[in-house]
Amino acid sequence: MTKTVEDEQVSQSEFSPGPVEDCEILIRIIVSPHHFKEGDTFLERAAFIRSELTGRGVSIERKALTNPTSLTHSSHKLLTAEDRSVAGYALVECSSIRGIVDDMGDRIFCVLDTALECNPAHADIFFAKEIPRSKQVKYRDHMMDAFNEMIRVHGTLYKLEEIFAP
Repeated sequence: MTKTVEDEQVSQSEFSPGPVEDCEILIRIIVSPHHFKEGDTFLERAAFIRSELTGRGVSIERKALTNPTSLTHSSHKLLTAEDRSVAGYALVECSSIRGIVDDMGDRIFCVLDTALECNPAHADIFFAKEIPRSKQVKYRDHMMDAFNEMIRVHGTLYKLEEIFAP
């Protein structure tokens, strides 16, 4: 079942404090070497798998609803293989993702509050409508550019202490 822009208006989880707002900062946990190669200043496509955008969603964290301890816990749950490590965190404002539109002006992505009982900050990014596979790749790359823009401005992935600096 495809998620839609209308789904953003209603909480998707009983554990959520409410829908994701445009002004919220979203955090994508980046795992090396799967999502990011040492020395690079851009994310790999594997950080945003196309089939996740059409299926279960690309997991993100809502900065305003998380803290260093919770984010660290979520990060360590992703380390399923011995050769993986947390490379850092990519940040983006939600409006940058929601602002990606097609030639007709229709939004490509929706950002849904998919809080978990153990993680109320959890959210997901989905394609907001059915689109051909070739265009999915194109628009996924636009979304990656939004995340990569913050990396280029910052120079690297964010470290945990930088995200929650006073």
